Amino acid sequence: MKTKQIICTALLFIFLINCTDKVEKVDKEAEKIKVQNTLTTYFNSLSQRDWDGIRALSTNDFILLENGLVWNNDSLINAMELYQSGTEISYSFDFHKTEVYDSMAWIFYHNTGTVLTDTTEIKIQWVESVNFIKEGGKWKACFAHSTMVGQPKVTKRE
Repeated sequence: MKTKQIICTALLFIFLINCTDKVEKVDKEAEKIKVQNTLTTYFNSLSQRDWDGIRALSTNDFILLENGLVWNNDSLINAMELYQSGTEISYSFDFHKTEVYDSMAWIFYHNTGTVLTDTTEIKIQWVESVNFIKEGGKWKACFAHSTMVGQPKVTKRE
């Protein structure tokens, strides 16, 4: 009888481990999408000059290293405010890898920025990575690294 209980307990344990593993994989995939959505929303906020949105999607001590410069939220916002009010900026992403580990995540992607003024279109490409932490159940960017790929392509608009 005791052997039968041990076998049943072992089988139940194996079953639970297999079920937990499948749930964890599904959750990780969902979390990866949430991380990508957080990044996209961050850049949409940047495009729309939604500074509260930027701050809500990043930690208070957020740091961006970009081509030898060190930025934080305030210095990034101050630089973006220098653009003329008629300037439009949009971003598109080619995600290469997104990893989630409990309350930490990182993402690696190519970013293409398009800057439009009345007379000019500028295309800029970067290769970037961002680390995220989960605060209050939400993913927030805490550290980013960005390197420009090539030179910006400037064309006249008519």
